[in-house]
Amino acid sequence: MEAEQISIGRFSQITRLTQKALRLYDQKGLLKPAVKDPMTGYRYYVANQIERGLRIKWLVTIGFSLKEVEDILNAAKQENQELINNYFSERLSAVQKDIQRLEKIEKILLGKASIEGLYMSTIDPSLKEITPIRVLSKGAVVNLETIGMVIGQLIGEVFGQIYNPKNQGQVAVSGPVMALWLDQSYKETDINMEVAIPITGRIAVDPEFEVKNLPGGKVVSAIHKGSYETVGESYTKVFEFATKNGYKQVGPVRELYLTNPNERPAKENMTEIQLPVE
Repeated sequence: MEAEQISIGRFSQITRLTQKALRLYDQKGLLKPAVKDPMTGYRYYVANQIERGLRIKWLVTIGFSLKEVEDILNAAKQENQELINNYFSERLSAVQKDIQRLEKIEKILLGKASIEGLYMSTIDPSLKEITPIRVLSKGAVVNLETIGMVIGQLIGEVFGQIYNPKNQGQVAVSGPVMALWLDQSYKETDINMEVAIPITGRIAVDPEFEVKNLPGGKVVSAIHKGSYETVGESYTKVFEFATKNGYKQVGPVRELYLTNPNERPAKENMTEIQLPVE
């Protein structure tokens, strides 16, 4: 006895999957109808496909992509519980991040934070093009505990060259102070870095300083608002964005100091992180 055929309309009612979704799942091979009329193209399903339809509905509802749904259903068929657990752990992590983001927005909407906090807490890293710039720089090797002190010292020394009487009237600052992190892997000691200040015009400098051009091109950019001690959170977002979108780092990370820390509280500092990529 042949299994009773269920029309696409009725199957849609049973599974709560729209007919548009069912047609898409047919095209993707995720849930193909048992019978397709060769003349009209009308789709018919059978009872034992209802369970698969309900599983697809449930997995899509909690945020899995169609490719992930297919992988999970295949893993269930093969009794590969490890793969299923991995997918669910990744999805849980993503949901928890969404919850944290929504909780920040909720606090702002309840009047517990400023509109500036909303803007900065919800901004995401983005890809942008930057133009080449000419800078005056000086390098150093630092450790984690000495970074802040050394950066401050280098900034003073580089500005000392720019404002040296012999250069007055010939050179001008053309952009924010920045730090260049030359190592392309995480280090806690012997960190190679430079402080660089964009300039225009002619300048004469001492031997330990360098005038050079920084290349333009694509960068993953994010703005960090707050103390420098918490800038690691923004770095994590920048590298996650680059990895997720298949970008490869092609140069030193740049930190652009958009505000003067001597003129405002640490919580109001603004730093742009730029990761050169291709």
